[in-house]
Amino acid sequence: MNAHLQATPEPRRALPLTAKIAAIYLIVAGATSIPLLFVAPPAEFLVQPVASRAGYYTRVIMLDIAFIVAGVAVLQRRSWARKLGVTVLVISAIYGAFAFGRGFAQGAPSPKVLLISFVVVGAWSALWIYLLCRKSRLDVTRNA
Repeated sequence: MNAHLQATPEPRRALPLTAKIAAIYLIVAGATSIPLLFVAPPAEFLVQPVASRAGYYTRVIMLDIAFIVAGVAVLQRRSWARKLGVTVLVISAIYGAFAFGRGFAQGAPSPKVLLISFVVVGAWSALWIYLLCRKSRLDVTRNA
């Protein structure tokens, strides 16, 4: 009697290829950034106060851990994974644009260089956000 009342589980739909690619990018970007953090820091960074350097390392390591968690969660199809991935990509784009501008200008960037760096880093992050959030064709045709 209880056999009819039990709902049959829905088959698990495959994760879209673009989301898999974005998840792998998140994992690789987070995992490779941490070891590179301590390789040959610039001389101007080493003269900064210890608290400033500790804050920088903490921010970068926390973002890298969030990258890895988001990538693994996307591969495991967690409901919150894409939101975390988008949030981490946006936050890292903001910090990355300032770092890109500073590196490109070899010092304090002018407003023009800063604008260009926001466009470049923003476009790169927007590509990964698009791949992460894009629905597969099967999902689109099922809902139509």
